[in-house]
Amino acid sequence: MTDDHEKDYAFITALLGFLADGDDRDDLRWHRDRATGQLRFAILMSDVFDWGSADDEEVTVESLADLQRAYADCSAIDARTGPDYGGMLYAARRRGMRPQGAVYPRNRAFWPLFDACGPERPTEFNNPYRPGEGQGARHVSY
Repeated sequence: MTDDHEKDYAFITALLGFLADGDDRDDLRWHRDRATGQLRFAILMSDVFDWGSADDEEVTVESLADLQRAYADCSAIDARTGPDYGGMLYAARRRGMRPQGAVYPRNRAFWPLFDACGPERPTEFNNPYRPGEGQGARHVSY
């Protein structure tokens, strides 16, 4: 096995293991890059940033620690429901953008994490609700 294959294997094992341990496998997407032949991984973000959109946020060797940190930050607020928002927080931080208001967690204790990701978003076509309004587009509410 070459060094690159060993790094790829270590990354894939770490990513899949992390998501499996948290029972969050359903949001993972992957494909083979036709140009490079490399496997690419991403967390599903459909309807998180723009209403009615298909979207995802790539996870790389370099960003895996950021994904793990986002899950840990959400779990620190609520160990039971926090992991439901880890992927969303990861993507919001990477983009420097708040999610659309409809997918903000019902538990307002999470809001400062998402508010810190970017400026307040205007209510418009792709963000039809302010945080706390129109709940339920994506995540389970407890």
